[in-house]
Amino acid sequence: MKKFAKIAGIIIGVIILILIIVPFFINADSFRPMLQTKAQEALGRNVQIGKLDFSLFSGALSADGITISDDPRFSNAPFLTAKSLKVNVEVMPLITSKELHVNSIKLEGPQVALISNAQGQWNYSSLGSSTNPAPAQPAAAKPAEKAPAPSAPKPAESTSNQVSIDEIDISNGKVTISQLPAKGQPTVYSDVDMTLKNVAPGSKMPFTLALKAPRGGTIKANGTAGPINQSDASLTPVQLDLTNSAVEIAGLAPTSGMSGLLDMTAKFSSDGRQAKLQGNGDIKNLKAVANGSPAKDPLSFTYTTDYILASQQGTLNANISARKNTARLSGSYQMREAMVIHMNLNGQGMSIDELESLLPAFGVVLPSGSSLRGGTMSANLNLAGTLDALTISGPLSVNNTKLANFDLGSKFAGAGQLAGIKTGNDTTIQTFSSTVNVTPSVTRADNINLVMPAMGNVTGAGTIANQNLNFKMVAKVQTTGGGLLGAANGGKGGSETIPFAIQGTTSNPKFIPDTNAIVQNQIQNQINQRLGGKAPANVGGALGGLLGGGKKH
Repeated sequence: MKKFAKIAGIIIGVIILILIIVPFFINADSFRPMLQTKAQEALGRNVQIGKLDFSLFSGALSADGITISDDPRFSNAPFLTAKSLKVNVEVMPLITSKELHVNSIKLEGPQVALISNAQGQWNYSSLGSSTNPAPAQPAAAKPAEKAPAPSAPKPAESTSNQVSIDEIDISNGKVTISQLPAKGQPTVYSDVDMTLKNVAPGSKMPFTLALKAPRGGTIKANGTAGPINQSDASLTPVQLDLTNSAVEIAGLAPTSGMSGLLDMTAKFSSDGRQAKLQGNGDIKNLKAVANGSPAKDPLSFTYTTDYILASQQGTLNANISARKNTARLSGSYQMREAMVIHMNLNGQGMSIDELESLLPAFGVVLPSGSSLRGGTMSANLNLAGTLDALTISGPLSVNNTKLANFDLGSKFAGAGQLAGIKTGNDTTIQTFSSTVNVTPSVTRADNINLVMPAMGNVTGAGTIANQNLNFKMVAKVQTTGGGLLGAANGGKGGSETIPFAIQGTTSNPKFIPDTNAIVQNQIQNQINQRLGGKAPANVGGALGGLLGGGKKH
């Protein structure tokens, strides 16, 4: 037993001795030129690797850093830098014959710079090419010509000439996305973790990806990529499942004031020519405009989009829902220097009760203390422009709703008493229609036609800018014979025209009747009826002044 123990001790000692002395016989740094050359051949870029060390325990070559150059058309700064590089190798071939067989590569803390130019090209497109492509030469466009179709993936080279790696693992990375020429601040994704397996140019490579979005939230994806398009790496086929969790959407239109938290699941597929994305999700705390406030209820959606990579243009079909209301969004977009859309939003007979919680998100403010109850809304709106400067235009209508806790009659100052208008504590709206035009700075409403049973028909037009109102309106009021105008008619009811302005703010509107015009019209009517003639022009103005009439608007 003692003899066995001695033998075992000797064996263990020899193993320990081997583990200690073998690294001294292997000059790990001598493999650095070979690694750099293989990497350069695979990427078509200059690659610099720091000093290499070898660990027999882990079977890994470790470098204190790596740098990969960028496509010189885009930048002279590195495309990728990493704090450390570990290359796991097969130990026995390395010890016995000093042959380097790579199993896996691990990058710690890489920083990647992704850059696109005005032509929609990316700096990673030339990865895998033996030489960087020459700068693109602009050519005069011919209207009848079509853009050439993107190149199909070239056939894979012989496997004997390919670099094949079981796994590439990236942890704690950072990806910066910018444009040439520079526009605004770059977009930065942090905490990037990625695993890519069966890495070879001619194979489909399974991968997983997780990262933090620039303004909060996480993005996760898993799928396959490849075979690599050797003419343009950006056109490599990709299939993946995508999950966004609480991703802040403010980056879609940085200067618009838009914000909200996006939860979404989607499937993405690209064959190198056309990409398709379809999924569903919702946006919580949506604020669609700068002067809006977060919506209480989420805005849900389902969508399908097709995108042509060469022309950077796509089409979108989506259903957008607020509780049980659904509107249809469809149209086209292009993604060159900025996302530009041409779409139509169509929703018919939508419940106002279920829309009201979303109105503040779009900057719609009701008079203080009031609320909309019942009825339906319909809209057929065209959306055009960039997301930062979107124009929304088209017809909008409301039917059979009530503006609760808002007594319109009392807001008309002296005009309510003149015409005998009494709407009560609530203002019932039978119909409302208008053609609207909404830009980031101002909302204009034309062809307003409003019917209220307690008052009559109201027409006019005006604008809202920074919640300030400026409307010129005319009400054709059906009087009951009460009020001063009713008394002037001998207590008889009838139709009276009341010009008025709406000023103040959306939360505190001011209804300013043109009493001079009201009285003048009434006097004119009385004289015409009784004398069959026309009254002097100054008579109505004088009486209007005696009755406290304001300036004519």
